[in-house]
Amino acid sequence: MTIEEKAEEYIEKNCNIWEEEELTVDEIVRLAYLDSAKENGVVWHDLRKDSNDLPEEYIPVLNQYGEHRSYDGHYWRDCDDVIYTNVIAWCEIPQFKE
Repeated sequence: MTIEEKAEEYIEKNCNIWEEEELTVDEIVRLAYLDSAKENGVVWHDLRKDSNDLPEEYIPVLNQYGEHRSYDGHYWRDCDDVIYTNVIAWCEIPQFKE
């Protein structure tokens, strides 16, 4: 199956769900990205489904925008120690092994 065929199948499968939730284009793109990452072996943790599905403290992770963050037990922070509140999904940073 080509990438284009996979994209069409994905849209057909999820279009009604997105319309019911009245998602913006940005939100749809993010959800599609998260789903495609799963197909490539990246495990995303969706905090909208389970707000307690948090990483171990101070482990560097990627948020839904691909930005580096860590969770300190109370807040999401970046490398400059700035606090963020908009993290809705995270994954461990992929480790490439030989």
